[in-house]
Amino acid sequence: MKELASLFRPAASPAGINSDDAALSVSGLVAMSAFNKQEWKQLIDEWGIPVEVLGTYSVRDTIGKILQYFRENPEALDRLRKERASKSHRASSELMRTLALLLD
Repeated sequence: MKELASLFRPAASPAGINSDDAALSVSGLVAMSAFNKQEWKQLIDEWGIPVEVLGTYSVRDTIGKILQYFRENPEALDRLRKERASKSHRASSELMRTLALLLD
């Protein structure tokens, strides 16, 4: 299967994703949507992701902003992947596990 990072590349298109990858991606998005906005804000703060989360944003809006940032900044995704093992985490352990599964 393709790495999640490959799905963030600007060149990625629905035609370029096979059905197994699409199913995995949708499952990941569903799992990520189960976390509340405060958990996402904590993760954003902890990892220094430069995404503004307005009070009017839904969880979906917040996740969309994070995904857009990583799609536009693939080096940031690589940095996050490398650093996540060496950091102690204040963010939700369930959210960190879900994100870790998607990053591997």
